[in-house]
Amino acid sequence: MVNEYDVANLRSIFLDYGELRNAPALARAIVEAREERPIKTTDELKQVLANIYPKKCVIKY
Repeated sequence: MVNEYDVANLRSIFLDYGELRNAPALARAIVEAREERPIKTTDELKQVLANIYPKKCVIKY
């Protein structure tokens, strides 16, 4: 999904299911990152989204 959906679809998922206020920024970050290379692991996805969230909000799982 993260490697195939466009910005609009990702944003919609984040808004509808995650109720995330920063859904547009998350969707853009994913699309921009995968232009360089596909996102293959959850750790890679976490690294892509780390710049969006302040360190105090990062989930430590």
